Amino acid sequence: MPVSGGVGGRGGVTGGVAGGNSAGGDGGVAGGSVAAVVAPVPGPDRRTRIMVTVLAALIALCVVVGGLVAWNVWGPREVPAINATSAGDVASQLEGRGFKVIRKKQYDGARKGSYVGLEGAKSGDRLAAGSTVTVVESMGPGVPEGTVGQSVQQAEQTLKPMGVTLTEHEVVSLKPGHVSVTRPADGDPVTDPDAGIDLGVGVEGDGIPVEIAGMNQDEAQSQLESMGYTVTLEPRFSSRKYLGRIVGANPGIGVKTDVKDVTLYYGVDASKRYDVLDGVDSMTGKTSIQHVGRLVGRYCTTGGDCITLDSSEGWGSKESSGFFVALNGADDRDSRLDMCWYTQSVRCAPAGQGGDEYAMKGMENFLISGKTGAFELIQGYSLPYCGDHYLGGGVGSYSCDNGVYSTTGDMHPMTGLTYHPGELFVYMPVDADLNELESDGYFASKTDFKPDADRPYLIRRDKAAYQPVSADNGAVDTTRPTAKGKPAPFKDAPNAKNVYYLEENPIDWTLLDGKTVSEGSSQKSATKTDYKPFAATYSFSGGAGAWYTSLKVSEDGTFSGHFQDANLGDQGDGYPNGTVEVADFTGRFSSIEKQSDGTYLLKCDAAALKLAGTPGESTIKDGTRYHNAEAEATGMSPCGAFSGYLTGTSTDQIPSDTVQWLQMAFNGGDGGGRIPHTVLLNTQLESGLPFVAGVQN
Repeated sequence: MPVSGGVGGRGGVTGGVAGGNSAGGDGGVAGGSVAAVVAPVPGPDRRTRIMVTVLAALIALCVVVGGLVAWNVWGPREVPAINATSAGDVASQLEGRGFKVIRKKQYDGARKGSYVGLEGAKSGDRLAAGSTVTVVESMGPGVPEGTVGQSVQQAEQTLKPMGVTLTEHEVVSLKPGHVSVTRPADGDPVTDPDAGIDLGVGVEGDGIPVEIAGMNQDEAQSQLESMGYTVTLEPRFSSRKYLGRIVGANPGIGVKTDVKDVTLYYGVDASKRYDVLDGVDSMTGKTSIQHVGRLVGRYCTTGGDCITLDSSEGWGSKESSGFFVALNGADDRDSRLDMCWYTQSVRCAPAGQGGDEYAMKGMENFLISGKTGAFELIQGYSLPYCGDHYLGGGVGSYSCDNGVYSTTGDMHPMTGLTYHPGELFVYMPVDADLNELESDGYFASKTDFKPDADRPYLIRRDKAAYQPVSADNGAVDTTRPTAKGKPAPFKDAPNAKNVYYLEENPIDWTLLDGKTVSEGSSQKSATKTDYKPFAATYSFSGGAGAWYTSLKVSEDGTFSGHFQDANLGDQGDGYPNGTVEVADFTGRFSSIEKQSDGTYLLKCDAAALKLAGTPGESTIKDGTRYHNAEAEATGMSPCGAFSGYLTGTSTDQIPSDTVQWLQMAFNGGDGGGRIPHTVLLNTQLESGLPFVAGVQN
């Protein structure tokens, strides 16, 4: 609509709206009619626009930064490249990246505690923060649980990387064709890297199946009897897990044999100690200690110090009886360990077990007669010394004049006698009461050390902590228990260094032929058990004249011996009874290796071969001259390579000169083409004469 009239004055509108002609005031609208007048809306100024822009930018920046922070806190993380060898260091590295770490331990050839690998992830993977990563940590070499029952190929694939020697043996099994048994046992670590791992592969055949090991004694007996065997059960001290279960056998478990009369050894605790040790004397009909030999075995501290109780050549059967055991192979009269003050006596019976009043008092002060279940093993019969000369009995007259020994034709004087404090062990079967021993004052000191009560163990007394005791005028030997008094207390209470645990081996692996399928990272060194097949007493003699060498080889490869050659015609002033060439010697084999044909090569350490006396020197005793012989006379020198042949070896594998000698020595018989005795042959001797085990001189 048109606007009429003048423009009004400032600030207002005057005049008419319709038909008016008068002029409006200043700033107004004058004249004709006006439909509407609209004033413009003022817009934001420049400052405001800038502020709005900056604020928007800040908000956008906060959103970006917040997103980045959230990404770094909750977003995916990269698994780093591993640059550590310790599993602990790898775990720390991953935790520093925000991962949760689980450490999984497994047997491996790497050193214990080493990093083996990752499970569920690998370096370079991107995982959400807080994700779990498994670090595999080495426990050192061992036999993973579940190895028994695997195929041979599966087991080899698992065990070869362990980095120790792996040896396979054929064992008689009820489930042939798979791994039937291992040493160490399934799930256990390798404690002796030199011994490595033994794998028993099941085969069919006659013999006691390996499944009998660890079986309940009644079930084992029933099963073998159903297979046509005649079974005898004998008790042995065992760990708690083997109580009432089979811990060994004769013939050996898993060994191929057609023998049908077998003995099974089952585990017992301290409450059955009389069942283990007592027997009926065949001469007197009285009960006494007859079976010390049942304690044979290897005993070790947790720190790896080991001793062996070996079978003795003394009275009784070596296999299951015997009145003695030999400590680390020492089988001379003053070194044997026994359980009472005089062996082969009706008084060698625990109080209450002997069957008559006289016998019941013989061991009343010994631990075995008490209620603790423990008992002692003691060296030396409780017989005295004259100086350093052990008065171990025997034929002949002698005297001791103020500690000086001599042969005078009578038994006087006898002064200066002393009891020497020898070895003394306390044997602790499972459930023997150590607390009762401690409260009774058996130990002179106290300790917080607690032995593993689930395993049989020996407590060894430190003999160096005691002084000799006078034995004149029938004085009591206070260094050991007797019928008259208790022993001096142990100076040291049980501790980690004097407690030796029985190593249980229901299967005797030395009886099983084996083949090495992989070598360890270092060559297997000789151990005590390596020489066990040849641990015996040997005789070396040409069969003519009065000369011989007696040789004793121990399980650790050490040996000792005596050479003697009597010549009654070699007489002179002071020795009308003639001359005897003698040589007492000691030494050791440095290595043993089984050959591909089943024979053995033993290397003698020439530097270790020592003679007790100086060759060429002589002494005269009782009208006989004793002349020290050279080492060559013993048959052990040159001390180099020896060939070893076990009983049953084919004569085709033995030098013909040696075979001819064996056939002559055993009345022309050759055992059907196999030798009837274990033999050691010094290959550097031209004579071909062998050292023969188990033959008296």
